[in-house]
Amino acid sequence: MLPRSVVSEDVHVETAVFHNITDIFHNPNPIANGRRGRIEWPTLNRPLMSLFRGNRSPSATDPLAYSRAEAVIRAEMAKSNTRKPSISEIGIQHELLQSRRRPDIGSLIKVLYFRARVQSAIWDLFELLHSKSIVNLESLKVPLNLEGGFSREAYSLAALLCCFKGPLQMHELISECPRHMRFLSPFIAPLHWLTTMIVRSSADDRLVDVLEAIHESGFLGDVDGRALYEFVEEIEEVEYLREPREAMASAETAQAQQNVWGFWLPHGIGPRDNRDGSPEDLAKEIQKQIGVFNEIEEAYKAFFNISDEILLERHQASCQRSTAE
Repeated sequence: MLPRSVVSEDVHVETAVFHNITDIFHNPNPIANGRRGRIEWPTLNRPLMSLFRGNRSPSATDPLAYSRAEAVIRAEMAKSNTRKPSISEIGIQHELLQSRRRPDIGSLIKVLYFRARVQSAIWDLFELLHSKSIVNLESLKVPLNLEGGFSREAYSLAALLCCFKGPLQMHELISECPRHMRFLSPFIAPLHWLTTMIVRSSADDRLVDVLEAIHESGFLGDVDGRALYEFVEEIEEVEYLREPREAMASAETAQAQQNVWGFWLPHGIGPRDNRDGSPEDLAKEIQKQIGVFNEIEEAYKAFFNISDEILLERHQASCQRSTAE
């Protein structure tokens, strides 16, 4: 699945991280092909959206669930830049850091999980595009400027991906946002992350392959014809050259805390602190980032006392191993 030129370097990483990837065109079903066996993009998952839209009560009998959710929320806030928050983070930071009353942990963990699910769907797409040699692991090693250091080409590509119904429905959800989801805001940083990795890895001669893979996978839903028409009318075409250092963070920015709350998609990983940067090290760092998602999901389930509506990845992995045996 990897280009012959990088097999010797990345084969162990692929084995450790991308072991669930199948050829999407052999089974064009987002549930079958997602690494968790479910539709990951939140607005495309009807049971999940029922949970989000409903004002579900927290688990009143388990104070540990409250403490766990608050700890996860604050851990993610500790990674954020509280001195220079983005506009979408101001309300979240104020709610969490104000001292007049207890913060609304229920609303915060719900929005944090929503963001985590968006990123989980995008990671599924990265795995898919990696299996087709459209993106490479080298793209993950360059730190990403999350504060808007994207090229016009990367923005255009992200706008094109917003023509799929999943991202479009995210904006619709925000427009009808009930009070218990008042901290929800457009979360497009993961789309910019993905388009950056695409531009870092390949040129626009693979754009058709990118769109076909995303469309056939169903991970972002169907294409919205009207949105695509408006995109073509405004931008006409997307052109870009391969740029391995696209949206690279400066040394100062790379060392600073990120300013996007709950952002866990890997970037800037690789050799540092005199480590050898072996494929095994890279795989461990990727799995560590994915582990952030698992922690958020577990905290969300425990807080709202959700039993079987949302499966945890490790439970599914156990089931898969049992089936294999």
